[in-house]
Amino acid sequence: MAPTLWPYLVAERFLWGAKIIFCEGLTNEYMRTDATSYDHRYESIDTYIVQWSDIHPSRFASDLPSLAGIIIAEGNEHRRQRKVMSPAFSHSHILQFHDIFLEKATQLRQIWTSECLKSSGKAQIDTVSYLSRLTLDIIALTGFNFKTDSLNADDTPNKVHRAICELLRTAKEIQTMRIFSAICPILRWIPNEGRARIQATHETLVHDLGRPLLAEAKMGDTNESSVNDIFSLLTRANSSPDVPIDQRMSEADVLSQIPALLLAGHETMRHVEIVGCSHHILMNLVQKKLREELLAVSTDTPTIDEMNALPYLDWVIRETLRVNPPVPSLARVAGKDDVIPLRQPLKDTRGTSHDSIPIKKGELIIIPIMAINRDKSLWGDDAAEFRPERWENVPEAVNTIPGVWSNTLSFLGGPRSCIGYRFSIAQMKVILFVLIREFELELAVPCEEIISKSTVVQWPTLKSDSTHGPQMPIFVRVHHKEK
Repeated sequence: MAPTLWPYLVAERFLWGAKIIFCEGLTNEYMRTDATSYDHRYESIDTYIVQWSDIHPSRFASDLPSLAGIIIAEGNEHRRQRKVMSPAFSHSHILQFHDIFLEKATQLRQIWTSECLKSSGKAQIDTVSYLSRLTLDIIALTGFNFKTDSLNADDTPNKVHRAICELLRTAKEIQTMRIFSAICPILRWIPNEGRARIQATHETLVHDLGRPLLAEAKMGDTNESSVNDIFSLLTRANSSPDVPIDQRMSEADVLSQIPALLLAGHETMRHVEIVGCSHHILMNLVQKKLREELLAVSTDTPTIDEMNALPYLDWVIRETLRVNPPVPSLARVAGKDDVIPLRQPLKDTRGTSHDSIPIKKGELIIIPIMAINRDKSLWGDDAAEFRPERWENVPEAVNTIPGVWSNTLSFLGGPRSCIGYRFSIAQMKVILFVLIREFELELAVPCEEIISKSTVVQWPTLKSDSTHGPQMPIFVRVHHKEK
């Protein structure tokens, strides 16, 4: 399903009904906006395989090292990797990253302030460019204790920094090729320069970044260490006496998490930050109300507990991720025949009512995350609107959504839910706190000029210049606080 069709699927949900069937080659695709059917899929997780399944044409993507790791692991292998990695994303460890979030967000604030001073108080900047660099700096520091200093334009990137940037850039090309190859499998056998580049990039990251960190973690104390980046934490957790030897990840498995952390962490968080800012740019009332709450805090560097005590900031983030989830849809392939129960019966073309759907092995199941998050039968008639106040009293119907966080599917749910969702939320709170507290934001182009494009993750771009790639120009002014 082409990503550009998703807004129409959301808009036409009630015209087309809860079950939508598409055709891809010789297999059927099913898309459901019934929360009960997702509950069943999460309970029967081993029946439904991620989109890189052997029985789906896009399986070739998993042959690339940069798409290995927990992202595509299945069954017992996925459970084993997740069990080892989960402690690195616990609440206690996220607390340790709070100062890094504040440090990098403050650096961006200083850069934007400098730009405003150079432009008579009002600067035009591209949020995509700046927030991409901010996110890269954060994921490099928290993930690998590695300084990229992307926000510092004067620094010359080193070999590892260049490799990280190449990985992120080339992965987009690979993803586009994967989509076309899923439609026309013969394309898998055409030599692809991007795959060769990403292979070389992966080797650089493993040799110059992964192996030194792995060696350092092995030499250090398994219980206490001054190095608490995610990669070092999962390495120490993997060698902990609490983990049986047969449940530990191999060295290759551990190293395969490097590109997984970079791709998932950078791309997802970049989207979250950009759409978070975009809603405030487009809705001045929300921006003003949030700024009032943030300015009431007596310090520029609040603790994570102080930030969690800000209700409107929390509502804004929940609403941002509900309306614009990082990934609008995901696919699962049925590994065997199954029957999916329905919350609401539906009628077929002959008028016969059904309370379940039979699924055949090999059929593709589309999980329309955005459609569920905006379903009027769950959220009310204003489901498509961005209204943070709805979180003061959410409809009881949304309790049926089996998401891991906040009654949405933005981070999925069940055993394959996003392992780093706490990290994403904590980072987003800090960045919005620092930027919205300090600046007034407005679009530098007409609203209708901003359109959304995506492969897996959605990005804003300009209708008149869509070939330029992701971009969202805005005007920034320093907010003058009342004395």
